[in-house]
Formats: sequence, C-alpha cells, structure tokens
Amino acid sequence: MSKTSPPARRAKKSIGASELSVTGFLDRIDTAGVGGWVVDFANPGQPQRIRILIDSVVVDVLTCDLQRDDTALLKLPGNRIGFYYNIPARYHDGLRHVISFATLGAVPINMASRSGTMAGLHFCLQKPLRVEGMVDGMIDGLIQGWALNVDDHAQTRLGGVRILVTCGDEPVAELLADQYRADVALAVACDAACGFNFAPAPELRTGRRTQFRFFAMPAHQELQGSPLELTHPEDEARERLVALTARADELFTFAYHLRRELQAALPRERYLLSDYARWAKQSLPLAAPRAVARALWRIATKQPGRVHHHAGLPPGDRRFSDRGGFGARPELPPLGAADGG
Repeated sequence: MSKTSPPARRAKKSIGASELSVTGFLDRIDTAGVGGWVVDFANPGQPQRIRILIDSVVVDVLTCDLQRDDTALLKLPGNRIGFYYNIPARYHDGLRHVISFATLGAVPINMASRSGTMAGLHFCLQKPLRVEGMVDGMIDGLIQGWALNVDDHAQTRLGGVRILVTCGDEPVAELLADQYRADVALAVACDAACGFNFAPAPELRTGRRTQFRFFAMPAHQELQGSPLELTHPEDEARERLVALTARADELFTFAYHLRRELQAALPRERYLLSDYARWAKQSLPLAAPRAVARALWRIATKQPGRVHHHAGLPPGDRRFSDRGGFGARPELPPLGAADGG
C-alpha cells in the first residue's frame, strides 16, 4: 500500500503541471459571444479542449482549432489555436452573469486581455429583440395600432409590447399591445394578440390640434405612424355631428322600409307544387329534341360525354351521349346548327 502511494502522487503532480501550462487570451467580446485563443505550451501542436462555465456551471466543451495567423509571434508548430463561443440565448435575460474557462481537468484558465488578466468575464445581455409596430390612426373614435417584439434568432413575433403615450412631451398613458388583431396576424404571420387602443382623456379633447406620440418600451422606440396629430371637435360641433348621425340613421331606416314595400308591390311569377303538371306538359315534349341536338353537337365538336339513350335516338346507337337533365344549356346551338342545316 505504501509502495503505490508515491507514484500516485507523482502522477497527480505531473497532470497538474501540464494543465498549468495552458494559457489563453481574449480579444473579441461582443453581444453574441467571446473569442480568443488558448494554447498548451506543454503540447503546442495539439488543439486544446476547454470547458466553458457560466456562473460556475459547465455549459459546454469547446475545441480551440480556429486558424489564428496573428499568433505567429508565439512560434508554435501550428496556428489553429483560436476559438469563438456563442453565449446561449437563455443567458440573454438582462441579468448579470460570469463566464470563465477551465481545462478538462477542471483547472481554471486565467485569460489575459488588453485590460489585464481575468479569472472570469462579467456580462449582461438583453434579448436580441427589435420592435415592429404601426399607429393606424383614429378608427371608430379610438386611436388604434399594433406592436410586436421580433426575435430574429428564435424566429418569433410576439405581442405584449408596452406602449408609452405622450402628449406635449408629457406621458399621458401606458398601454399593453395584447388585443386581438387578426388582420396583422394574417399579413405578417405573427402573434394575433398584438393590438392596442387609446382613447384620449376628456381634458385632452380641447378642440385644438393635439399631437400624440407612441413609444415601444423599454427601448423608447417610436412606432411608425407616430406622431399623430388630431383635432377633436368642440362641444357644439360634437352635438351637431351626433344629430346628423341620428338623421342619417332615420334615412337609412326609411329607405329600407320603402324598398320592402316596393318589392311587395311588384308581381312575381312563382311556381308551387300544384303547378308541376302544367310545367311538365309544357316541358316534356321538348326533352327529346334537346337531347338529340345535344348529341349531334357533341359529335360535331368531338366533346366527350356519357352514353345515354334518349327518345328519338336509335336504341343500339352508342355514339350519342348526354350529361343530364331537361334544361337547355346556353352553349348548345339551335336545332340543325350542328350539321350545318
């Protein structure tokens, strides 16, 4: 037992010495990820595999094998020592996180940078969202519009955008774009719960020209169609408009009833079940000539059809065909026209 302990300690010490020779450098930090290079000077010809840790939790294992021609001064056997790591979307949450690096043996790698050596890099990333929206204008007495949070990475278009309304650079309302807009969903293939309505308060309907502006929050991005300028009618003009609307309703009602009375006064030819015998007496004699005319027309124009036997045709002759009924079709020529008579 005592004979095997020293080799084990020597092996552990040897592994630790190898991993301590790993050096890294960060030279690219952006909104999507981090990049740089890592090399093991004990084995410089082999691309290094490293662990990526976020908040002290291993999230990925990366092979540093990107070409880095700018590391020629290191005089390595090869230049494939670079890496770039895209930070997962779940960490684009607006919270502060720490990304760090370690060898496969869990030995931390202190990454150098232009600002010094760091054990971990703090970052805070927002979701890669952009806002699409529109102020449609005044519709049915309400200012209407829609807004969407567009995530190009996740390929989503979702509503629920907070809208800030201002008047004269003063906030007057905060809305949530979550109302149903089937027209928007059909036009841009998005979440239908993306609409908003705004009714100006009575103190804002002064009869003068008023300007409203609409911003998507928290980015404070102004929507297309904003600012919107409106002139609300004064009380006297509003009463006049209400009276004219009521008068228009009365005229529409009068016109509707007048149309009903005119239709009732016009005589109409209606067929009842008791009229069938009279109709059949007039129509059945015309059935055979119509069938013959239709058959001859199809022969002359080489029109396909199903074979039927009709009155007036030879019983064994299957050249003639017809697709139905006693009613004449508009495209049929008059009798005798099919054979040039």
